[in-house]
Amino acid sequence: MRCSAPPTGYSGDTVKRSLSIFLVVLCSVTAHAGSGTMFLRAAALRASVEAYIAGLPVREGCSYAVECRDIPDSIAVPSGSLRLVVDPAATPVLRGHVALALEVIVDGVTVRRVMVAAFVRTYANVLLTTRRLDARAAVGAGDVRSERVETTEWPRRPVADTLGLAGMRTKRIIAEGSVLFEELLGQVPLVARGDRVTLRAAAKGVCISTGAMALEDGGPGAVISVKASCTRDRLRGRVIGAGIVEALDE
Repeated sequence: MRCSAPPTGYSGDTVKRSLSIFLVVLCSVTAHAGSGTMFLRAAALRASVEAYIAGLPVREGCSYAVECRDIPDSIAVPSGSLRLVVDPAATPVLRGHVALALEVIVDGVTVRRVMVAAFVRTYANVLLTTRRLDARAAVGAGDVRSERVETTEWPRRPVADTLGLAGMRTKRIIAEGSVLFEELLGQVPLVARGDRVTLRAAAKGVCISTGAMALEDGGPGAVISVKASCTRDRLRGRVIGAGIVEALDE
C-alpha cells in the first residue's frame, strides 16, 4: 500500500497540519498482504474531512469547526496509491448539519464515494453596540465593541469590523448590547428628511435657487419631495449633491 505524500511548498502551521493529517491517514489504513485489499478506518475518513474544512478560504476573522457524527467504522478498497478528496460541489453550504461526499481515489481512479454526516460550526468576530442607538443615527467605532462568537445558527450577516460602518447609519433603534447586522444599517443619504436644502431650478438659461425642506431621504440621483420655503408648495426634485436638489419639470 502506498499513500501520497503531504503537499510541499507551504510553511509553518500549514506544513504541520498537512503532516499531521498525512500521519493519521497512514496509521488508519490496514493492508491485507496478498489480498489486494486495504481497509480505511474511520480515523482516516475523519482526518480527511477535517483537513478539507481547515483548508477552506474564509472571511477575515471567521473560522470553521467540524464534528463528524456519522462515519463508517471502516471501508474496503483496492490496494494502491491512495487519496481521499471531499467533493465541494456536493455540499455548497457548510453550516450546521451537512452531508459531505468523500471520494476514495486509488491509483488515480475513484473507487468509492462515502457520505459523511457532520455538524459544521462557524465563528466570527462581530460588533456589539455599547449604547442604545437611535434610528437614523451614524455609527462610529466608539459605539461598538468586537467579540468572537459562534454564528452557526444566524440567518443574518453580521458587520465584521468598524470599516463596515463608514458612511452608514441605523435604520431603526438598536438596543445596547445588540449584534450589529448588516441589514440594520443603510447608507447615509446626501439629503435626509427634514434637512434644509437648496432647491435649484433652470428656466430659459436662468438658474434660480431657493431654500426648501426635504420631505424624504435621498441618495445621489434619487427623486424626492421637497417643500419650497417661499411658496410652501410640494415639489419633486432630483438629489444632485449634499443638500442640493434640482427641481423637475412637472
